[in-house]
Amino acid sequence: MQEKELISKIQALKEIKPNQQWVSSVKTNILGAAPAQETPARKGDYVWTMPGIISLIYGKRKLAYSFAVLLFVALGVYSFTNFYSLQQTQVANENATASLLALQAELQDNMKAFKEKSVNLAEVVKRDQTEKIDGAIQEAKVAVETLTDSIKKDPNLAKTVASEISNTKTYLSVIDDEDLKESSDDLLKTIDEQLIYDLEKATLTPDQQKSVEGIVHLVYEKKQYADGLESILMLNAELNAQEEETTIDQPEVKDQGNEQLGE
Repeated sequence: MQEKELISKIQALKEIKPNQQWVSSVKTNILGAAPAQETPARKGDYVWTMPGIISLIYGKRKLAYSFAVLLFVALGVYSFTNFYSLQQTQVANENATASLLALQAELQDNMKAFKEKSVNLAEVVKRDQTEKIDGAIQEAKVAVETLTDSIKKDPNLAKTVASEISNTKTYLSVIDDEDLKESSDDLLKTIDEQLIYDLEKATLTPDQQKSVEGIVHLVYEKKQYADGLESILMLNAELNAQEEETTIDQPEVKDQGNEQLGE
C-alpha cells in the first residue's frame, strides 16, 4: 500500500462519530443511575418523629400564646369600653347636677331682682314720682321676662317660686301698663301650666279633681292666670295637709320577731 493511500484512510477514520445511543448508555453505566426523586413525607410519617414532636408542641404553644394575647386584648378593650361608658355616665350626671345648680342659682338671682323691681315700681307710683315711672316700669318688665325665661328652662322650678310670685304680683298691678301686664300674664301662665301638669299626675279625690277642672277653665279658657295661681296654691296646701295627716296616722310597723323574742 502506498503511503498516500494509508494517509487518506487514516483521515477518513477521524471523521467517524460514535452512535449517540451508545454514548448515552456508556455515560449512564459510568456515572451510575440517576437519583430517584424524594417523595415528600406525609404528616403521619413524621409527626411522631422528634423534629415532628418539637414542631407540633411549638406550634400548639404558639397558638395558645396567640389566643392568650387575643383574649388579653379583648378583655382590655371590654374593660376600657366599660370604664369609658361609666366615665361618660358620671360626667353626664355631674354635668346635669351642675346645670341644675346653675339654673337654681340663676332662678334665685332673677327672683330677687323681680321682687326688688316690683317693690320699687310700687314705691314710685305711691310717691307719685312721675319722672321715674317709665324707668321703673321698664326695669320691672325686664325682671319679669328674665324670671319667666328661667322657669321655662326648667319648669320643675315653677313650684319653688309660685308662692313668691303670688305675693309679689300685687305690686305689678298698681299701674295700668299694657306691656307690663302682657309680661306678667306670660309669667303667671308659665307657672300655672306646670303646676296644673303636676296636679293632673297626683292622686286626687273626686272633689279635688273637680277643683282641677275649674282651675283649667280659669287658666286656659278665661285666661285669668292670677286667679288660677291662687286656686292652685290653695289646692296644693290642701294636698300637703292631707299628706301630713296620712303620715301622722300611719300605724307603726312592729317587728314581730322582736316581739316574740320579748315574750
